[in-house]
Amino acid sequence: MKARLLIPLTVLLVGSLSVTYADFSTGFETTNGSYTAGSTIIGVDDNSAPGTNAWTALLGGGTLSSAMGITTTSPQSGTQAFQINDTTNAQAYAAYVNLTNTVVNFTQPYKVKFGMNILSLASPTSNNQIQFYLGASVTDPNGSLGGRYWTELLYNNGKIELYRNVVGGASSTPIVSTSLALYAPTATLTTSGTFSNVVTNTNGYVTFDITIDPLSKTYTGFQITSTTGVVTDLTSTVNGVTLPWVPNSTSSGLVVNADPAYNLMFVTGTDDIATVNFDNVSISNVPEPAAWALVAISALATFGYRCRRRQ
Repeated sequence: MKARLLIPLTVLLVGSLSVTYADFSTGFETTNGSYTAGSTIIGVDDNSAPGTNAWTALLGGGTLSSAMGITTTSPQSGTQAFQINDTTNAQAYAAYVNLTNTVVNFTQPYKVKFGMNILSLASPTSNNQIQFYLGASVTDPNGSLGGRYWTELLYNNGKIELYRNVVGGASSTPIVSTSLALYAPTATLTTSGTFSNVVTNTNGYVTFDITIDPLSKTYTGFQITSTTGVVTDLTSTVNGVTLPWVPNSTSSGLVVNADPAYNLMFVTGTDDIATVNFDNVSISNVPEPAAWALVAISALATFGYRCRRRQ
C-alpha cells in the first residue's frame, strides 16, 4: 500500500515541478485581452494583468500611440504580435504595463521570457536602439537618472546587452555584450555593424530567458535561443551578478536600497528608425531547491521500498 502511495506522489511532484508555470503570459492574441490587429496596444488590459493595469504610453502617447500596436505580420506563434513601428528619428516610443496586481510572486525566484524580431532598422545615430525593462517606468539604460530595474536588456549597435549593477550601486553597465548576428544568422549587417535590412519571417525571433533571485538581487540564469532554435546558455557569466537596481542612487528622491517597481516595458530610441516585434512574453515563478529536494527524497524512498520488496 505504501508503494502505491509513494509512486503516484513522486510522479505528481516531478510533474508539477518540472513545469515552469507562467503567472503572467501573453501572446497578444484576442484570447489574452482586447488586442485588435491594426489597433494600438495603449489602453488594452491583458487578462494576466487584470483591473486597471492597462498598457500605458510612456513615450509616443496620444495620436502617436498608433505606432505601438498589434500586428499580424510575423508573429512568433499564433496570429498576432506586439509591434513598435518607429518611422521617425525624432521620436522615441515606450509602452509599459504594471504587473503589481498579477499573481506573480515577486518575492521568490522567477523567470522573464520574451521573443524579439527586428524587422528593420536604419543606420542609427545614437545608442540603445531597442530596449526592454522590468522595473521603473523610466528609460534609463545606465541608471544615471535613478532607473531601478530587476532586469534590463538592450539592442545596442548590433549587440545584445544584459545589464548589471555597477560596484558602488549608483549606476549600471552591461555584463553580457554579444552580437545579435550570432543568434539571427538571417540578418544582414552593414560594415559598421548595425542592422540594415533584417529578413522578415516567422523564424526571425530571438528568445531571451532571464532568471532572477529577488532576495539576493542577483541573476541566476540567462539563455538566448536563436532563430534556428539553438540555445546558448550564458548562466555561468551572469550567475550571482547583481541586478541593475542601483540601490545607492538617490536621484529623483529615490530611497536607498528600495526595491524596483514592476513595470514591463518595451522601447525604441529617439534617434532611430526601427520596426520590431515582441511576442510570447511571460514571467513565471521557478521551483526552489527545497522543492526539488522533496522530489529527490520521495523518489529515493520509492526506490528503497521497491528494493526491499524484491528481496
